[in-house]
Amino acid sequence: MKILFLRFPLKPAWGGAETQALALASGLRERGHEVFLLSNDRRLVNAFAKSGLPAKKSWIGWEPTSKIALLLFPLTSLIGFFVLSFWINKIEPAAVISTTLADKLLATPMAKMLGKKSLWIEHTRLGRWLYKNPFLFWYRLQSKDAKIVAPSYFLRNQLIQAGVPVDNITVIYPGISLRHSDPPVAEKNLKRSFANARDDDKARKFVIGYLGRLTKEKGVDVLLKTIATIDNPAVIAGAGPEEQALKKLAEKLDLDDRVKFLGEISNKRDFFSQINCLVVPSVEAESFGLVIMEAMAAGVPVIASRIGATGEIIEHKKTGLLFEPGNVEELAKKIKFLRDNPTARTEVVKLAKTAVIQRFSAEKMILGFLNLVQ
Repeated sequence: MKILFLRFPLKPAWGGAETQALALASGLRERGHEVFLLSNDRRLVNAFAKSGLPAKKSWIGWEPTSKIALLLFPLTSLIGFFVLSFWINKIEPAAVISTTLADKLLATPMAKMLGKKSLWIEHTRLGRWLYKNPFLFWYRLQSKDAKIVAPSYFLRNQLIQAGVPVDNITVIYPGISLRHSDPPVAEKNLKRSFANARDDDKARKFVIGYLGRLTKEKGVDVLLKTIATIDNPAVIAGAGPEEQALKKLAEKLDLDDRVKFLGEISNKRDFFSQINCLVVPSVEAESFGLVIMEAMAAGVPVIASRIGATGEIIEHKKTGLLFEPGNVEELAKKIKFLRDNPTARTEVVKLAKTAVIQRFSAEKMILGFLNLVQ
């Protein structure tokens, strides 16, 4: 079966959606299916190519999720229709997988007209970008002709509230497949950074980690304020618009000797092998949390905000710990509990790995998608 992946975000950035797309495409290829990517995301195109998957960088207009893009979308959509028509007719896929708003609005009616199956993958929690979007009516209309995959029941409920037919929505949790390499980015010497963090004070052997985008909704400032109240080092891996503000906050809290900002990293396995727990301090709801599952699979205990879909991944006090978003005191207590109770850490890691195998495997994710497209 030929399957065409489409991904045209307004602002390309590497995250869980890109990781899942690469893992899914690789898994489908391993099962004998032909996959092809069409995207404006250079890093995703390169990652597909590096994995031996055919990919083409293209453009179908700006995704209508900002004021300027909304104004231009009616004009640029003409380009999008032409580009998508050309590639769909050239590749002749049996199914088209759309992952961003622009390709869902443009490719779905075209796929229906050509007798192709349409599959949508939703990643982002819904907000003003959709609820107040003048193209919401078109989104609802096209959703009737697509099979829609939500990464959590949290997002499924949001989609239903947005007017998407409930019978068209299937929840398929993203699966873990750490065999696939991350996209190439600037290499960091993690071992040296962690060694410094540990050598600053030999008593500080419990290293706290954060991995993700540095944006306000991720709540990294909450983590920094927590670190200021406990005697532990921390490493922050990732990049984003809040990076400089967070570095200034760390300096203000006198954390220069205990907090390392690593920037983007290219080896998650190396990162996970050198931290003792991962903190996911989001202050706004997440549609899912792939990094949580990656840490669980790597044997790293996770402490996460009780918000959005995190409660679907973590069973509190069994496969991880949950705390109220923004609560510095509660987060500090959770970190100290894991730090001071190695037996509890071992049990959490054991149960978390079992959960990944049973609920969040790449095999289960791929079979779920194949059930929809076949």
